Amino acid sequence: MARKKSASGPSWQVILEEMRSQNRDTLEAVEAFRASLEERIDRLDRESRDRDGTLALAIADVRRELRQDIADLRHDVRQNGTDIAELKDVAGQHGSDIAGLKDLARQHGTDVAELKRIGQQNGVDIRDLKVTVQGNTVELRTLAGKVDALNRLDARVAALEKRMQ
Repeated sequence: MARKKSASGPSWQVILEEMRSQNRDTLEAVEAFRASLEERIDRLDRESRDRDGTLALAIADVRRELRQDIADLRHDVRQNGTDIAELKDVAGQHGSDIAGLKDLARQHGTDVAELKRIGQQNGVDIRDLKVTVQGNTVELRTLAGKVDALNRLDARVAALEKRMQ
């Protein structure tokens, strides 16, 4: 019986030493893997921060350009509004010119054919003005749509900038 105890003792110690050796190997592998993961996480974090910085600069540039575009469009809208007012004044002047010609024809007995010719010329001018006014109205509506679109983009850019902070 003494032999069995001495024989089982050393083999158990061998197994225990083998397990310890395997545990050290496993621990070293886990530590190496952990270090590798930490390096990778640090690298990805740096790259992400670099991209975030670049994106923030790009968003700031886009926002600045959008604000300038909005300011330009607002100026264009104001200018077109002024142009339309001037066109309406001119159209009103031609209307009063026609009324004045009719009065003159009655008062002075001017030839009706001559008045018709003058009226037709003024009518052509009025039609041209109407076409111009209608074109400007279409342009104003288009500009207003663009201003609305730019305002929505500005709001989206502001929301993105808030997320970036």
